[in-house]
This record gives sequence, structure tokens and C-alpha cells, in this order.
Amino acid sequence: MNESINTSFLIGMIAAFITIISLLMITFFSYSRAFKTKNKMVDIIEKYNGYNNSAKNEIEQYLKDVGYNVKRKSKSCPKYDGENSINNNSTYAYCVYEFSTNRGKYYTIYIFANLNFPVINNIIEVKIKGQTRTIYDL
Repeated sequence: MNESINTSFLIGMIAAFITIISLLMITFFSYSRAFKTKNKMVDIIEKYNGYNNSAKNEIEQYLKDVGYNVKRKSKSCPKYDGENSINNNSTYAYCVYEFSTNRGKYYTIYIFANLNFPVINNIIEVKIKGQTRTIYDL
């Protein structure tokens, strides 16, 4: 009898360990995919020398292609450092802010990642920030 209690406790510990490791792996993969998506969006904005219609279309197509399924909950992004977002009509959950300096413009991007756990579903929404290099006015 004593051995059966120890065996069931050991099986419970193994199941809990496997569950925790699985949740950590899901979190890691979701977070790394969001960072990869953010980096690609920064590259697209720098490729077009700013956030214009061409950049917006390529970003929207990229998000569709990679299966970025985080949709925007509200109609507009919140203010960031006193600036309004310049992409308020996007269906995906990302925000682009334009800042001007005396040398040119730079853009700050926020992309949102949901950590989807089995059964629990969207329990955590993480905001990831990225910035472009200064795009010089020539």
C-alpha cells in the first residue's frame, strides 16, 4: 500500500513537471514569433523610408502570411510620448508612432502578442516595442 501511494505521488509530480515545461515552451515560441514579426515590421518601414501606403500594405500582407491573429480590440492606439498613432485603421493589433527630430524621422512600433495556453486560452497579452533607425531628410 505504501508503494502505491509513493508511485501515484511520483506520477503526479512528473505530470506537473511536464505541464510546466510545456507552458514555458509555448510562452517562449509565442514571444519569439512576436519579436521576429516586430523586427520584420521595422525592416519594412526602413525599406520604404517611412510608414507610407506601400509599407502599410506590405506589413498587412506579412502579418496575414505569418498568421498573426491578434486583432485590434479598440479603434485607436493610445498616445505614446504625446504622439498619436499613425495607423488607426489597421485590423491587426499593432501601433506605429512617428517622431521628428532635427535630422529626420524615426518610428516606434508596438506589436501585441497573446500567449495562448491550451484550455486557458488568451490569458496574457504582451506589448513588444521596436524602433527604427533615424530616416534622414535629404
